[in-house]
Amino acid sequence: MAVYKCNKCKYTFEAEGAPEACPDCGRSDNDIEMATEDEVEAWKLSKAQAEDDEQTCEEEYTANYHIDGYRVAQIKLPDPHDADSHPRLMFRGYGIHAGEIFWAWLPDGWREIRLEMTWKTNGPGCWFIPGLPDICPVGLWCRCD
Repeated sequence: MAVYKCNKCKYTFEAEGAPEACPDCGRSDNDIEMATEDEVEAWKLSKAQAEDDEQTCEEEYTANYHIDGYRVAQIKLPDPHDADSHPRLMFRGYGIHAGEIFWAWLPDGWREIRLEMTWKTNGPGCWFIPGLPDICPVGLWCRCD
């Protein structure tokens, strides 16, 4: 197995043989190359942290946090090892993709929200909820179903 990176979305992944497309964004093999030694080390650290986060998240999930009878977890800040200028927020230990939909607990009750990001802002502040400009998605409680 070798480690590759996508030059478009910056996703780093492990694959047997040369991949035809990025498993994250779907870009063609022209945008994929072998990761450098530094990128491989960063990927290994990130992978280890993700496994720790997944265990922590699973512990949180099994801690039975409920709102209105629904199991919930919080949208969290990105993995500290995510050096991308537009890092992914985390939910239940996994990176969120732009366009993902969640049922979030807001002041007016449960509401379906879609998370998007802007290229005009760097860091976690690039994430927003269309139609709700005054609500930051970080820290929102969302259904786990």
